[in-house]
Amino acid sequence: MGSSHDPDFQERLRLLPATRHVLVIGVVKVASVLTGMIFVGVLIDQTLSLRPLLIDPWRWSGLGPLIGGILLEAKATLVFWVHGQGTPNPAAAPSSVVDRGPYAHSRNPLYLARLLLLVGVACIVGSPSLLAIAFLLFLGLEFYLIPREESRLRTRFGQAYDAYCGRVHRWINVRGGQKAGKGP
Repeated sequence: MGSSHDPDFQERLRLLPATRHVLVIGVVKVASVLTGMIFVGVLIDQTLSLRPLLIDPWRWSGLGPLIGGILLEAKATLVFWVHGQGTPNPAAAPSSVVDRGPYAHSRNPLYLARLLLLVGVACIVGSPSLLAIAFLLFLGLEFYLIPREESRLRTRFGQAYDAYCGRVHRWINVRGGQKAGKGP
């Protein structure tokens, strides 16, 4: 189910050309913002002559979060687009609560993916400033942006969204797709 070989999946994908341009624009915007954050982090490091975060052999430990972030971003975006029949961009919002794929384990897999990507790049390039930027982004998401989004989603989807919040953590479930104490 949900695989690229599933005929229903292929049909849903074919019916979504109207949102394709919104999706592409959104991907370009996200990539541009992340690239800008990386550039600013490295620029701050150079301006302040900060020492690298990790020594050379350990820098490559950032490949895991970087690749994981890229794959999670791609999978979460595709699932959102195909199963929610919309995009992460509010201009083409989904028609229903998306609770499949990565969304069965995190209510915010796209934000999680972007944070992983920034942490991975921070390790690879050895940028303490980029790591600080990722932490500040996390704080902004946790205390400002996500609560506002959750409020809008509660208004839009009502009990379906409340039930989803009861099953899935804001950042990541660690056991079987269910919040601890909320399932078998």
